[in-house]
Amino acid sequence: MSAPYDREPGHPLLKERLESPAITVDFDALPLHWQRTLLVFACERPRGLEDGPWLAAALRGAWGQQLLRVTESEGRRATDPFGRPSARDVFFRTHAWVTSKLPVPRPFVISITGDGRTMRIALTLFGFAGFWRKDARDAMAAALAHGLPLREGGGQRRPWVLRDVYWGRSETVPVPEDIPGEVVVRLTTPLCLKANGPLANDVDELVMSLVNRLSGLARWQGVRIETDWSGWREISKRLSVRWLNSVGYTMRRYSSAQPGREIPHAGILGRFSVEGPLQPLMPLLFLGETAHAGARTAFGFGAYEVIGW
Repeated sequence: MSAPYDREPGHPLLKERLESPAITVDFDALPLHWQRTLLVFACERPRGLEDGPWLAAALRGAWGQQLLRVTESEGRRATDPFGRPSARDVFFRTHAWVTSKLPVPRPFVISITGDGRTMRIALTLFGFAGFWRKDARDAMAAALAHGLPLREGGGQRRPWVLRDVYWGRSETVPVPEDIPGEVVVRLTTPLCLKANGPLANDVDELVMSLVNRLSGLARWQGVRIETDWSGWREISKRLSVRWLNSVGYTMRRYSSAQPGREIPHAGILGRFSVEGPLQPLMPLLFLGETAHAGARTAFGFGAYEVIGW
């Protein structure tokens, strides 16, 4: 059996750029360097669609398949004259590592919102991954035209009629200057702080999860994070994190690399408060609103909003 696509060696140009960032900063300066490209797709809501966190995972898979088709088609014609990677390489392959155990994350997140008749898909590309926005846009439009299931695990697919596509770019993330004693966070998709093992109904590891994820995504911004890593563990211990309400969520997806293999995903939805010395945490919290937190972020998990401080 061949190795799964995301375990193949990374692209050498991406590896070099991700391992050799242009600048070094701490987390408090990272919001000033947080470039992201936003692609928004407005679609008619398919009749009979059942909403749920599973939908982002289904869309991610359909988008990846369309990127793969483009890569295979281009591979038959010619390779890039400058040796640049394909969009499939950029978004679905690990190219570098922050530490021996911490890979540089995939440079995108997908979120889906909707009202009565319209569904909006927001595809965020981080840092220089925005160079591949046209390929990302075309593959997403093709995935929507090809169709998605109407319900989790369903076999029936229905095309999403695309009404509008627009894009924009943001260079920074605003962080409030007034430092509160408490913040409230509302999860808009399930939070999974550990990809493997039992699901724990606590968020004590939220800070370290954000530290790891954002230090990896910073590489796509051309930034290396230099900070007191052990100090973040101490900050985490001084915070009081308390669930205000919560409910568990489970879903399953199927591996394209190993057809028929069922992969369970579990997370928690709800709201929680964070109290304590929040000043160092504020940049991480507001960067995390754009980047999601925890594991399974490529499947739509970990989206949240800070709703009170």
